[in-house]
Amino acid sequence: MAAGDDGLFLSADSGTTWSTMATGSFAAVSIDHTGDVVMALDRSGTVWREDRASALRPVFSSPGSTSLAMSHDGERAVVMVPGSTLWSSESGGSGWQALELGSRLDLRNAWIAADGEIVAVGSSGSIVHVDTSRSVEIQFPVSTDLDAIHLGGGVGYTGGGDGKVLKTLDNGLTWTEMAQTAPQRVLGVDQIDPAGHY
Repeated sequence: MAAGDDGLFLSADSGTTWSTMATGSFAAVSIDHTGDVVMALDRSGTVWREDRASALRPVFSSPGSTSLAMSHDGERAVVMVPGSTLWSSESGGSGWQALELGSRLDLRNAWIAADGEIVAVGSSGSIVHVDTSRSVEIQFPVSTDLDAIHLGGGVGYTGGGDGKVLKTLDNGLTWTEMAQTAPQRVLGVDQIDPAGHY
């Protein structure tokens, strides 16, 4: 799957050919681990969902939304909007709840676990941790913008401006800046585990 200014695109042959799923301008797309559930965010702030039971359809809208993340099972999702509110779903996008952060933030990306735990990153080094009881903790371990995050098996990485990369060993509760930096701004991170991909 790919999302961009010209639409949503799907490849069934490892990127050799692509078909158009939707036209329009899209900011983000996420797929569950089976490949059966797709959620996408267009630049007007509308969240779209497609699964085996239904074609691509709008399920939520929050003007100004900039990013979307979905759990691996496709049941939970979070939408980021600059300000003091996150929007989360625990029903595959059919219902959404506002989560008040208590501070105005510009969040760029998030990781959401199957149990609903959320870790989001954003400008000025902000990292937001939301536990399963929806308790919010905000920290600023660095001052540069953070744009990417990935967690799996308790271990995770986030990165952003100035090539900074941070690592967590406790599922996002605490972060340590790594001595080695990337040569430029980090826009995406992932990790491989012998036991499988999270």
